[in-house]
Amino acid sequence: MCVLNFYLYCPIFRLEEINISDNEISTLDCVLRLPRLRTLVAAHNRIKNFELNTDKQMGPSEENKSEYRPPLTNVDLRHNRLKGSIILGNYEHLVSLDVSYNAVEVLVLSALRGLRELYAAHNVIQHLALHGASLRILRAPYNQMDSLTTMVPPINLVEIDVSHNKLSSLPQWLSGCSDLTKLYASNNKLTSLPEHLFCSELSSLSHLHLAHNKIINFPSMPRLRSPLKELFLHDNCIQSLPENFFSICDRLCILNLANNKLSRLPRVRGASPHCLERLYLTANCLNDDIIDVIITFRGLKILHVAYNCLTSLPESCFNFWPDIEELVLSGNSLSKLPDNLPQLNNIKVIRAHSNRLRSVPMFACSASIKILDFAHNELDKIDLKLLAPKQLKFLDISCNKKLQMDPSQFNAYKCQRPLSLVDVSGQNVISLSQKTNLHEELNGATPWVTGFSECPNKSLQLTCAQIRLPSFCNKEGLFAIIDGENGVEIPKILQASLPGLVLEEKSIKETVNEYMKYVVLSAHRELKEKGQRKGACLILCHLTPINATENSFGQTTKKYNMRLANVGDTRAVLSRRSGPLCLGVGNNKRLGYSSRHPNTVPDPDVIQTVIKEDDEFLILANGKFWKYISTETAVSEVRAERNPVLAAKRLQDLAQSYGLEDCISVVIVRFDTVRSDVDLLMRELRNTINTSKSVCRSDCCCARLEPCCHSISPPKSASERSSPSGQSDRPSNEPVSHQHYASVRSHIRASERRPRGGVAKAIRVRVEEDKEDQRRSEDVPSSDEQFKCWEYMLEQNTQMLFDKELDNLSKGIKSNEHSLRNLKGLSGSSPQLHLIGKQPKVPFLSKHFGSARSFGNTFKPELRYGSGRVPNGGPNAAYFGSLQRLMPYHLEYDFAVIQEKTTQSQESLDLEGRMQQYWGVATTEL
Repeated sequence: MCVLNFYLYCPIFRLEEINISDNEISTLDCVLRLPRLRTLVAAHNRIKNFELNTDKQMGPSEENKSEYRPPLTNVDLRHNRLKGSIILGNYEHLVSLDVSYNAVEVLVLSALRGLRELYAAHNVIQHLALHGASLRILRAPYNQMDSLTTMVPPINLVEIDVSHNKLSSLPQWLSGCSDLTKLYASNNKLTSLPEHLFCSELSSLSHLHLAHNKIINFPSMPRLRSPLKELFLHDNCIQSLPENFFSICDRLCILNLANNKLSRLPRVRGASPHCLERLYLTANCLNDDIIDVIITFRGLKILHVAYNCLTSLPESCFNFWPDIEELVLSGNSLSKLPDNLPQLNNIKVIRAHSNRLRSVPMFACSASIKILDFAHNELDKIDLKLLAPKQLKFLDISCNKKLQMDPSQFNAYKCQRPLSLVDVSGQNVISLSQKTNLHEELNGATPWVTGFSECPNKSLQLTCAQIRLPSFCNKEGLFAIIDGENGVEIPKILQASLPGLVLEEKSIKETVNEYMKYVVLSAHRELKEKGQRKGACLILCHLTPINATENSFGQTTKKYNMRLANVGDTRAVLSRRSGPLCLGVGNNKRLGYSSRHPNTVPDPDVIQTVIKEDDEFLILANGKFWKYISTETAVSEVRAERNPVLAAKRLQDLAQSYGLEDCISVVIVRFDTVRSDVDLLMRELRNTINTSKSVCRSDCCCARLEPCCHSISPPKSASERSSPSGQSDRPSNEPVSHQHYASVRSHIRASERRPRGGVAKAIRVRVEEDKEDQRRSEDVPSSDEQFKCWEYMLEQNTQMLFDKELDNLSKGIKSNEHSLRNLKGLSGSSPQLHLIGKQPKVPFLSKHFGSARSFGNTFKPELRYGSGRVPNGGPNAAYFGSLQRLMPYHLEYDFAVIQEKTTQSQESLDLEGRMQQYWGVATTEL
């Protein structure tokens, strides 16, 4: 139905209510001329304006045209095409108006004195003007509103929702709204609250949501009891609470103060409040002193104190919380948990990862525990029979480096109940059930590391599945998150079939450029009858190598192509130096749900980009996660934690502390872990130039942003010394890693670094020299004659250097005999070598020979043939400069037996015989 013409049917003029939703209507001129119409429901159409076109004569007679303005009281125009400015002044009877999910920019309703309810969510409203005399409900979230004005204060206001806007302050008239019960103003730019918000004697405010703002100070509290039941202040900058906070707010059921800057909690005065059931204190700067405050809340059921500064928990603290069900203690410095923890009758979830636990209580006696997370601790021994009871669903003891598991104990426990092992290392050590012969991984080397985290819903159902194949086909990467929403069967089917479908569709030449699209469509086909009434959302990421290119310094770097296919509200975020890049937009598409076709289709949104050298990491997560965690928050948290496994767990804990109780699934792929020395140096230079020195306050809680003590740090080399010959034993063609080149950041503070001039030029010169040497080595033909020439030149240079050093040594001994009397040794590698006294006669080829290069350090070297080079220098020193590569180590010098070699022995082309004749040892490969 596109156009309405009700004048063909005269009885329709008596209509008082009309519902024309879910059509394709573009205008309401005919409807707005119905004289008795009071209720209009026209949602999900194509309506572009809400005005009566008086230029057209559509009534039966011209003289009755003025009667065609209906006394509308309720109007529903959700999901239409309204845009621009809307000014309504001729509908004085209007009581309820709903214009949600449109594109309205300015909404002026100042003339509507009788308006009681306004719903304007999900628009682009920048300015909203109301009368306010009769207003009781105002819901305008998800806009761009920076101002809210009223003709008169809405003293009858009961509920207001202005969350997800750009408000910098709340209206002052809120303090006078004595009937106000619910105030939602999360995700704005608030820095303060109205001073008298809690000072109204007739206040009935019970729900106050002010999360995700920039609030620093909390207003003073009155002496009267507050009716607050829910207070959400997470993700702000609050440093302290009023001293009488808990005494005044003694009716609180939910208090969320996560991700603030609290260093202490005010004491509880008077009777202990028993109403508080949920307390979220994650990511603050709280220490052990808060335990004395928390134990006064006898009715606690959920307690989150992760990522604080707790070091111990008293044994008696859990005696005050008999009803506690969920306890999150992760990210602290706890070394021990109370032994009476398993005795709690209602405890279901305990998360204590990323601590310093060396032992855990015996939970086998607990009849209620369902989830245990003791990952990233210092556990050394665990008895599964004493730790895991029969009803336990999820156990995480990964990343305990000191943990030793007895295989026989594990097999015995496995016989008692079915177990499913999960590899958290990202290396696919365990043979996963989803592997097939088509995509076996053969320990391929890929320049990324992965981390993930999963959490079931309140019903302990894991409705999300993940695909984590970091070495897919040995050189690619395949990652996916499948959100089954309310089911677990569809994600398992897609998890098993998607890797094979990627290989299958990629091999079809006709559609190779759109293979990601056909992978999703083929997966939809794989669901068959099971996908009739069930479905899933999907985010699929495929990383493939592309032809190597040269960077600005002439260095060859390998790049990767990233393709993403998105169906539903699952999303991915790519962190780049220029800012986060959101990949995938929430849509109504789904895999499965065939019975809803054509309203629900599986056609994916495909995005393709190239992983650049400044790309840091990729975050994949399900839709429910992104509803609680913003893109900026996720990027900042992962950037602060280098270990992707710990970063994924931190995101999960943060989302749960924000109130998310559904299934969570997060995968992090970090790209900036393996870089060449040039890339690392240039990155440090960029950070040095762009970083400005900042001064922290005395109460700053920057410590929580420091790397966790459980983070994976690059291992240090065994010794900082070079080889005795003065050269590194590491081959020149070995890829650079953190073991060889430590980051500048680890030795020098960022505020002390200064950019050095000419560094970039030096890097380019070094890269060009390396490339030139490589080209020269590649251009030389690999023939037998050429090899013989190399061998001959190698021997000649080696012998010449050795003889020259001996000549210098003999001259130095004669001229500096007196100065050498106190010299203990000539070789740093042979401290037992002395010149004073008569040395025992040993053959020249004794097994105590050191490096000849050590002699040159004591005496002034002579120039060779006027070339300006020292005898033991030159471009070929890496090959023949170290005698250690050609002879046994720790030899003692016996100059009496050293003689000049004949020309015949020097020109011998028999390498094995020549080496034996000269050194007395067999040939050693260089």
